[in-house]
Amino acid sequence: MEISESLMALAKQFKKIGATLYMVGGAVRNSLMNLPITDIDICSKLSPKDVETVAKKCGYKYQVVNEKLGTCLITVSDDEQYEYSTFRDESYSHGHTPDNVTFVDDIKVDAKRRDFTIGAIYYDIVKQEYIDIYSGAVDIKNRVIRTVETPEHVFSVDGLRILRLVRFAAELNFKIDKYTLLGAKNHVRNLNEISPERKLKELKLILYSDFRYGNTNTCLKYFNKLNINKYLFKSDKLKFKTNKLAKVVFKTKLNIRYLCFCMLLLMNKYKFKYIHPSQIHFDVQSIFGQSGLRESSAQVNSIIDTYNLLQAFKFKKTYTIKELTDYKKLDDKCKMALSVFVPTDLIENHISQIEMSGIPLSEDKLNVSNEELLSVVDAKNLSEIKTKLLHMCMAGKLKNEKENLLHSAKQMQVSINNNK
Repeated sequence: MEISESLMALAKQFKKIGATLYMVGGAVRNSLMNLPITDIDICSKLSPKDVETVAKKCGYKYQVVNEKLGTCLITVSDDEQYEYSTFRDESYSHGHTPDNVTFVDDIKVDAKRRDFTIGAIYYDIVKQEYIDIYSGAVDIKNRVIRTVETPEHVFSVDGLRILRLVRFAAELNFKIDKYTLLGAKNHVRNLNEISPERKLKELKLILYSDFRYGNTNTCLKYFNKLNINKYLFKSDKLKFKTNKLAKVVFKTKLNIRYLCFCMLLLMNKYKFKYIHPSQIHFDVQSIFGQSGLRESSAQVNSIIDTYNLLQAFKFKKTYTIKELTDYKKLDDKCKMALSVFVPTDLIENHISQIEMSGIPLSEDKLNVSNEELLSVVDAKNLSEIKTKLLHMCMAGKLKNEKENLLHSAKQMQVSINNNK
């Protein structure tokens, strides 16, 4: 394995005070698979305080990440940084964070607390030797994911490991050992003990996993097999169809992948049928809102707006002027996501034809300027009156001609004044 001069210098400083510095986790796994190495995790028996002394001797920056877990960042430069952790033993009662942490000297104890064999291989930096307690290298060769200890133990103490299992399978295109898969399924309810924010973060990593190493994303298969949908999306009966549409969604670009997945999720949830917008609003808030995964309000609204139009254009025989107007209001990202499911070029062509016929679909298409309107209406009523003019034009009750618009605006202002 290729080791930088800076990391080797750090490892030699550890050696001088009787400690062995190891690489562990994804960096070691990737080196065995000839995959790119990005994040480097290192560990030893030294306490964070001792590590601080060693790091400063090397001239590196030191920052505590989590004192309880014995983790810190060692920064060599803007381009070179390592996350260090002290060997430890852990115990859990619920959730992702251990209740009790004990720092230990034994590498075997540290390996036992890890989740999967492919991430529990250690590399002695100075000796340049692998320490593979759980035969992770064999599992890498066989392209299989297995837990270090029994699946029942590994998944019972931390539900987030179930999502990590799916992510690694999708990222690496590995199979999941049948006993590991069964253990994850038996403990999938433990996802309820993971914070919504953590679940959302892991979900997005899973959805983007094929971008990391270029493998086919297999997450939908495991969402179905493990019944993750019930605990992640509050949809007990939801089963994703792994059909052509799903394959198209998982070929979309990074900037619209998440929104496209949300569309796919809702289509599968509603069995590809038209659903009343009020039900969609309730369900999306429940899944992604504050009572669900706690996505941002702006993102929740984007999901609602985009799906309402998706189903209107896909499942209805005709669509209304309002739906076309709502489409025009979508931002570019939502329109790109929508185009994955419906022919938006035809929709935009239809909008152009309507506008060419003289019917405006937005206030900026009204054939009268704000300055002209202000000659007959009060400034404080301008916005309200423009909205009314637009709706009248869209309903065919008013021609989009300057003289007609000014006349109607003046009448509206008179009516407002009379009702004071």
